[in-house]
Amino acid sequence: MKNVVFFFTFSVLIPQVFGQISDEDMLILRTKWKMELEEKSATKIEKWGRDESKSLFADSMAKQFFKDTFLLDQLLLKQIKKDPTNLGISKANMACMADYDVLVNSYFSLLLSKLKDEDKELLEASQQKWKAYMENERKLCGMLMQKEYSGPGGTTHAPHYSSQLKNLSRNRLLELADYLMHLNN
Repeated sequence: MKNVVFFFTFSVLIPQVFGQISDEDMLILRTKWKMELEEKSATKIEKWGRDESKSLFADSMAKQFFKDTFLLDQLLLKQIKKDPTNLGISKANMACMADYDVLVNSYFSLLLSKLKDEDKELLEASQQKWKAYMENERKLCGMLMQKEYSGPGGTTHAPHYSSQLKNLSRNRLLELADYLMHLNN
């Protein structure tokens, strides 16, 4: 009887609990979760009210930043909970990084629009250097995951490096959001 329970547990239950989910199914779940989380973040923001110590623009930026990052952070957690395998965690990190990159571009464009024409070149140069840095980091992480550097560990290094790349994108978003929230207009 113990052999039957053992076999059932490892052949039927474990794969269902820890099995990888298809990319298509995950996309469907992410869309559903996103709608739920947008409602949740809107409810939280409504309770805040207006921060009179900030300009109207800075206050609205703080709320938008909360909404954006709350959504992505919660999506990441839900995706990892749904597929906690190394591959699932890596895919979640990479999806989150791609979403952060979209926000980075959006916040960059907004900040650029707020600058005087003669000051825009400096921000554009900074953004180009950041993009070059990110491209090199992606290549470096890919190289370090190769068997030659990481050993025969299989996919164990992928969650670490994908998380590192995601955090770099998130940090750039934080920088741009901070600039925006401290503008006087």
